[in-house]
Amino acid sequence: MVFLILSILLSVLFGHTVRRAQARRCDMMVVGVTNYTIAALACATLTAGSGNLQVHGPTVLLGGLHGVGYISAYVALCAAMARGGLAI
Repeated sequence: MVFLILSILLSVLFGHTVRRAQARRCDMMVVGVTNYTIAALACATLTAGSGNLQVHGPTVLLGGLHGVGYISAYVALCAAMARGGLAI
């Protein structure tokens, strides 16, 4: 339950961050790349800190697919927010 609440809060925070970046006329791809890089580094740090340093093929494949999905969703999110705002 804690992770669900945290996920919701961080998703809302991300939406507001994107909206603020759009209002300031920032390059949205730079904002997305920065967010993705920071999140990847945070996850890698937490994973390494837990002692799990093994990387498996299926994990890399699923991570790559998730990255493609993230990019697609981010581009759609930016386009939707430019037209309709944060809450639809």
